[in-house]
Amino acid sequence: MWDSVDCISLLFEGASRNSSNAFVRLITRFELPRTRRFEGFLVHQFERVLATSPQDKRALYELGDQYSRASNPEAYNVTVLPNGVDLEYFSPIPNQRESDIIIFTGKLSYHANQTAATYLADDIMPHIWERRPQTKLQLVGKDPPAAIRRLAERETHIEVSGYVPDMRNYLCRASLAIAPLVYGAGIQNKVLEAMACGIPVAASSQAASALGAIPGRDVLVADEPQEIAAAALQLLDDPHLNTHIGENGRAYVERHHDWNSIAAQLENIYRETIGNLDSIHTN
Repeated sequence: MWDSVDCISLLFEGASRNSSNAFVRLITRFELPRTRRFEGFLVHQFERVLATSPQDKRALYELGDQYSRASNPEAYNVTVLPNGVDLEYFSPIPNQRESDIIIFTGKLSYHANQTAATYLADDIMPHIWERRPQTKLQLVGKDPPAAIRRLAERETHIEVSGYVPDMRNYLCRASLAIAPLVYGAGIQNKVLEAMACGIPVAASSQAASALGAIPGRDVLVADEPQEIAAAALQLLDDPHLNTHIGENGRAYVERHHDWNSIAAQLENIYRETIGNLDSIHTN
């Protein structure tokens, strides 16, 4: 079994076009052809392949067809097994929420997060500050590069934390989380963790694409800077909507992303795979 998690070719395709870092665009364009070939090869080397989202599954199937002589896509088996979240650890903390704090979380040395954080600070927040100039943006995650640290030097309402020992201390104080990913692959743990803490999320369609969450009920989804800003302002202006989306987001992860349930699914996949191999060897 190969637990691919994400389709790296899918990630590189987005990075090669949309990364805010010119070097990342260059290197992913260079690496993309051989990454596609290798993933297309790997799909056929295992009894079962796991991916965290339907988009990654589809991309791996397409690569398997493109870079193999197999004419039947059922010659390989890609199964979607989503990421989960520790629902006891990431859970709402009563009376911790503060007003006018927007949070973006993630490892800030990761190029997709760098691009999203820059997009948030440069293109989305100015629309929010026009209406609510007191709003703070917290960029929380380890290893922020100089370009991200400079955002806080330039704007007093931006805080770049660097590594924090417990993300919950930031998540549970925030008014909302924004996940404006321009490109990526797999499931965004930053979205699951915020939802699990009962924090409403405004996400790009890219950030929400791997989830079964219903836009407008469990999460707000928008892509253009003004639209994402408008969604965030709705959540800042309307306490009832803020609470409603936060509670629905928590309920969504409880139903679909509990690690206990996902671990049980993984055990069943192993049993099925081992059973299939035993059957082949017996015959």
